[in-house]
Amino acid sequence: MAPQRPPKDDPRPPNELTVSGGGSSSADSKLTDIYVRLGSVQASITYLEGHADDARKELKGISDDIVAAKATFKTLKWIGGIVGGFMLLFWGFIATILGMWAKHYFQW
Repeated sequence: MAPQRPPKDDPRPPNELTVSGGGSSSADSKLTDIYVRLGSVQASITYLEGHADDARKELKGISDDIVAAKATFKTLKWIGGIVGGFMLLFWGFIATILGMWAKHYFQW
């Protein structure tokens, strides 16, 4: 499952930053902005880490596919060499038989 993209800015300030008198000072306002930005940065980092994990898994899958394809290619190359050798022997045998037949039939 792909990670969800974090929202751009969370407009809700954390509850622990309110002043007991009900108002807020400019320092509290700045702290609220800092906490909101830190939360946004943390959400973005989590989102990027999730995508990095997905990319790592995809690269691992691609690497496994490449290794399997390489092994298959080596096996087919080996089988092709054996089949090629047998075909060479077969056609050489056929050519010998045809040569002997032609020598006998045409009295060469």
